[in-house]
This record gives sequence, structure tokens and C-alpha cells, in this order.
Amino acid sequence: MEYKIAICDDMKKEREYLCALVRDWAKRSGRSALVFEFSSAEAFLFEYPEEKDFDILLLDIMMKEMDGLELARKIRKTDCKMQIIFITGVPDFIAEGYEVSALNYLVKPVDPDKLWRVLDRAANGLQKSEKVLKIPLEDQKERCTLFVPLSSIVYVEAQKQFVLISVRDEKGKENVYKTKRTLAETEKDLDPFFFRCHRSYIVNLRYVSKLKRNAAVLNDNKEIPVSRSMKKSIADAIIKLF
Repeated sequence: MEYKIAICDDMKKEREYLCALVRDWAKRSGRSALVFEFSSAEAFLFEYPEEKDFDILLLDIMMKEMDGLELARKIRKTDCKMQIIFITGVPDFIAEGYEVSALNYLVKPVDPDKLWRVLDRAANGLQKSEKVLKIPLEDQKERCTLFVPLSSIVYVEAQKQFVLISVRDEKGKENVYKTKRTLAETEKDLDPFFFRCHRSYIVNLRYVSKLKRNAAVLNDNKEIPVSRSMKKSIADAIIKLF
């Protein structure tokens, strides 16, 4: 899932700081995020009605003209899914935050770790509607099916009549699941962020940090093979998506 995140603050330095933290969060967690900056509540409202597709809003309360609380009230009239995170220098509006179902309330200067934890919570809430991959598993005792969000799948590897699916959890721990299906069958159930980089591998471009001559390097430094014929195509795909 690609998260569309808005930062609304009338202080340019604050917007730039929050924007950097959000991009760090996306990189660290292997998520994809589009970040938009707004210098006022009015500027946000000018763009918002067109699509109403922002997932997360980092919202300053104390702004000129329309304040953050008034903006949040207007949003909640038509949108109950957006994750609103209040960020301000005055810790006096927590009760009002409950009124508009704010996810959290962070006081400036914002601590990076606290913001990243709140963004994790916001993303987890949004993932409830994210497309998932069904992974049927079999062992000697019982059969079961896992439902895994596509954004948590790092890569898929073909291994004879099976595929190995590498899944990274919220804490960064990687688990590999083996299921009886083909790579081609699995590829049909994935989203555009997945790229068939080798006859035996599909990689999630969300996790690729750089490309080498014959490999895609993931953000944990693991290398996934890239065939010679796919080198230019994978580079073009990364540029297009990010």
C-alpha cells in the first residue's frame, strides 16, 4: 500500500522537519509514502475535496485564520477513515482531539521515535483494507491459510514446485513461508510494486535501496538476483514508482 500523507503547518521549518521524519519512517519500515505539504488549513481544503484520498494528516493546531481543530471538524463530516495526528507546541487541546477521533497528540519539538510509533499505528489501521495475499500452508499436523498485506512481502522465490514468500513484520523480523504454487500464479495476485527481476525471483520494490550490476540490494543489505535482461527494466520501474 502506498500512503498519501499530508503535513499541514504554517511554519516552513516545521513542515520540512516533519517531512524528513515521515520519509525516514517510510524508508526504515519498507513502506511507500507520498508526502504533501500545506502552509494553512485553507490550502489543504482547497485541494482536499477533489479526491479525498489522503490517508494520514499531520496537523498543527495553532495556525492563523482557520486552526487545526476547525479543519479536523470539517474533514470528519465526510471522512472517518483518515488518520489525524495533531502536532502542536501547546498541550491544551487533548480533549478536543478526542472529539474528532484524532489518533494521537504530539507536542513540539516532535521526538522522531514517538512519531514513527504513531505512524506505525496509523499504517496498521489503514492496512485493514489493504490488499492481502492468501498463503495456504501445510504441515504434518494441520492446514492453514495466512493473509499477508502485500506491503509486508519482501520477495518471492521459486523453488521447484513451491514458492518461498519472505514477509517482514512491524519489528523488522523476517519470516519465510513455503507454499505449493508457481511463481506465475503468485505474480498475478501482487501489485505494481512487485517486479519479476529473475526467472526465480519477484522483488518488492518498496524494499530495494540500490541496484548493483546483477542484484537488487534490499534495505537490510540482502541481495536479490537480477538477470542481465531485466537490469534496465527494474531501474525504469523504480524511477516510475518512486
